[in-house]
Amino acid sequence: MLAPANASVDWPNGRLALDEAEAARACGVGRHVLRDLRLAGKIKARKLGKKVIYTRTDLLIALGIVVADSHAVDGSKKRKGGNDA
Repeated sequence: MLAPANASVDWPNGRLALDEAEAARACGVGRHVLRDLRLAGKIKARKLGKKVIYTRTDLLIALGIVVADSHAVDGSKKRKGGNDA
């Protein structure tokens, strides 16, 4: 699901992702807050070289502004009964 145009994260124009410090500023929280959420598995982040980066969609999902599409994460759904023919 795409983020609505009026979402409340202050995102710099032309950027695909932000590093941890930039993402924290955009969300209005301390850098340690994002780090702790990332290490607890509550927010999705990616490594690019040695940097940890966050996409706009991942931040909006973590903030509860956008709902994650369960098919986009795993791509498959198991049916009840165990017969996935």
